[in-house]
Amino acid sequence: MNKPRVSLILFSYNQKNTILEAAKSCLSQDYLGELEILFSDDSSTDNTFDIIQNLKNEYLGKHHLFTHKNIKNLGIGAHYNQAIAMTSGELIFTAAGDDISAPNRISTIAKAWLDDGKKADLITSDLQKIRIDGSNAEKIIVADLSFWDTPEKWIRKRPYVVGAAHAFTRRLHNLFGNFNPELVYEDQVMAFRASLAGGGLKIHEPLVMYREGGISQDKSNLTTSLDYLNWSKKHYRLQRAQYMQIQIDLKTQAREDLWNKKLANKLNGALYVLALHKENNFINKIKVFLQFSNVQKLFKLKHLIYIANPKFAMCIHKIQNKIKKIN
Repeated sequence: MNKPRVSLILFSYNQKNTILEAAKSCLSQDYLGELEILFSDDSSTDNTFDIIQNLKNEYLGKHHLFTHKNIKNLGIGAHYNQAIAMTSGELIFTAAGDDISAPNRISTIAKAWLDDGKKADLITSDLQKIRIDGSNAEKIIVADLSFWDTPEKWIRKRPYVVGAAHAFTRRLHNLFGNFNPELVYEDQVMAFRASLAGGGLKIHEPLVMYREGGISQDKSNLTTSLDYLNWSKKHYRLQRAQYMQIQIDLKTQAREDLWNKKLANKLNGALYVLALHKENNFINKIKVFLQFSNVQKLFKLKHLIYIANPKFAMCIHKIQNKIKKIN
């Protein structure tokens, strides 16, 4: 009788090979309370949405299931905002179209949240990594969010979290509002928001099977200078979006006093690198170098050289990879 109304959002985009298993894992949840499930597709160009729509048409279970497909691709941040607005649960779970939720994922986390008196605004669990073929890899042990109960702790050292295992309260989302539409990785923003609200909880068991090969910032597999330039632009766009969101969230809570040099360096560094990428000749890149007086000199020089000469950047990258393998 006291079980909260829960929403589970499955996000998909061009995942025809994994979406059926992911969707079925959502429908197989053993939660006994009221559960609404939204299959939300970000305008896939393959038959991903057809698969989940067919599954919906065949579903005879007790959970409330509905589907939605965006007319155009929104991107992760804007898609999150839209999907959250379409649901009504007090506690919100998210899932990706290539991951698998354990049958007891929702029931386990909801019970822990109730046992805690509904105080925590972000609850996470460990994960089981699976390979592309579905076989098990290593377990992923995430940070215990109960330690990060103040924003000062997050600023000092960010917790290791994986957004695929997150559940969060609607009150947390309402407190801070929508994500920056350019945001791709929401996991650290959610952890930061929770620290501003008083902390979170962790379940010490893997409740999500997390597939390798998703969106990644890893640059270990870069092979060409064009790869490096594309990685650099993507990485620093994500960094810009994340730290702009952190700045906005601090302002929302009237905690601008916490916007310190460390955080400003992250945002200013991202803005500087992206400004370098916009310029096509070296003279203009030098002008950008001189304009950004609020960025650390060594960082500025390194990225000026790397972006002006990506072949050199790749040489350094390959040397670093060899050193890592030796160590």
